[in-house]
Amino acid sequence: MDIDALELVNKAIETSELIRSISAIREDGGRRAAVGEAEVVPLTDADIARLEKNGNLAADWAKVRVVRGFDPDRVRNSSFFGSVVLGKFDKEMDVGDGIFLPAGISNSTLTHCCIGSNVLVRDVKLLSNYVVREGAVLFDCGTISTGPEAVFGNGVELPIAIETGGREVKAYAEITVEVAAKIAKSRGDRALIERYEEAVSRYVEAVRSNVGVIDRGAAIRHTKKVADVYIGPYAVIDTATTVVNTTILSNEEEAVEIRDGAYVAHSLDQWGSAA
Repeated sequence: MDIDALELVNKAIETSELIRSISAIREDGGRRAAVGEAEVVPLTDADIARLEKNGNLAADWAKVRVVRGFDPDRVRNSSFFGSVVLGKFDKEMDVGDGIFLPAGISNSTLTHCCIGSNVLVRDVKLLSNYVVREGAVLFDCGTISTGPEAVFGNGVELPIAIETGGREVKAYAEITVEVAAKIAKSRGDRALIERYEEAVSRYVEAVRSNVGVIDRGAAIRHTKKVADVYIGPYAVIDTATTVVNTTILSNEEEAVEIRDGAYVAHSLDQWGSAA
């Protein structure tokens, strides 16, 4: 069955969960994506005193804002730089192997982040330029960061028929095998290839961002480096060495798992995949 590759790219641009998430962040820096409609307020003097008593410090406490009901005792031995939003922490989170720890932030450094309610950030050396949504767990990690102009692996060229070359296909997060095959087999149709690559370029520009997303229920554990990665709902990165420049499309029913020494770079991982 022949397919319309251009139509499928354009449909992806209209319906992509990745594009929708990044667009929402552009509106307000990620506050609503992290804490929804909860009111965000400055820290009180009592909050700051309690935070400092618990071993925390900030370059400027005025840039740290919290939702109503925020408990400063759930934040310990951590440092905050730049604009930070913190949700309400009042539950326990499963960090793996049936071990539950209180939601909150401890022994970590955060720069320019929006942290949703009932998130666990524990023993993370640096969390930078991320929106972390409700129920996510970040435990015992090195650097988790997003740099300027990240595209999360979109626009990477897939080396189709690598034994002969010349059939590279620019990819986007929701690309299908059928689309890749159609474009790889149509290298002689320059008009089609140009229109396809223009469409993928529009997709890439739509996801270009200085801020990444760790979506609801996702978990990153015992991993040294995560950089320029969009992490979809309920995805698991556990004991990987490195995950960089990657989109992970995931959901509760088809959770992506990256585990046990995996090195993942310049990658587009779709629902239910494993590495």
